[in-house]
Amino acid sequence: MRIGCIGTGTIGSMLIEALSSKLPESPDFVACNRSRDKIAALVRRVPGVVAVATAAEVAQRAQTLFICVKSTDLEPVIEQIRPFLSPDHILLITASTFSVEHLEHRLPARVGKLIPSVAQLAGGGVILTQYGPRMGADARTTVDRLLSAIGTPIPVTDDQIRLFADLTSCGPAFIAGLLQAFARAAEHTGPIASAKAEHLLRLTWIATGRLFEQGFTPADLRRRVSVPGGVTEAGLAVLDPGAETLFRNVLTATKKHHLSRREGVSARPRDRSTGTDTPDT
Repeated sequence: MRIGCIGTGTIGSMLIEALSSKLPESPDFVACNRSRDKIAALVRRVPGVVAVATAAEVAQRAQTLFICVKSTDLEPVIEQIRPFLSPDHILLITASTFSVEHLEHRLPARVGKLIPSVAQLAGGGVILTQYGPRMGADARTTVDRLLSAIGTPIPVTDDQIRLFADLTSCGPAFIAGLLQAFARAAEHTGPIASAKAEHLLRLTWIATGRLFEQGFTPADLRRRVSVPGGVTEAGLAVLDPGAETLFRNVLTATKKHHLSRREGVSARPRDRSTGTDTPDT
């Protein structure tokens, strides 16, 4: 199997590294990036990657394409590969704000949207998926089977994707931020350096993740740790209302940012080559 990847920054390189290490038979990858240093570094880490100079070359050499570029760079990439696309091509795009249906209407290829997570490097976590109307059952099954090697594909709708992405794709960074804040608070409160506190928290959460794998729920953990009148109960009495307010503010901020990006895209000039509005990117 040959897979193309246009853009080998954080997301593109993560998908290639995860798939090459988790699939029983590593596929052949053909990839390109504007930065020669980035693509050269990826080739050193994953010897099976063939580097080419342009996005057009990737589209000519592979029919399943990961397009892992920024929203603002998606339209130029689409214009580069358009002449080489066919109905057999599958485009899997990681930019979150474009319209799958709109882009599929403009191109002969089948189009899907992916929102992956850094957790795929560990062979787990969630990959949000959204497929266009031409992505039939067989193609969806093929893509889902490929993605299942590195995570759990979960289908989402337009009105779900932002919130779900906050939980799955942004979630690791949000949780990491909480652990760092916890460590800094410990340093401020008692005789421990924040680095030592962060080390203790990492060990604790690695083991906690294993409990989740064994079937524990957050409610189970609270019951196991907190006893009536104990110190954990006292801490949770402060944490519960404060944490909910914190995350409501976080989700409001991400939604506002997402909407501002969509509005910025909709205000862009119309695509002269098609006579239609340029896609959400």
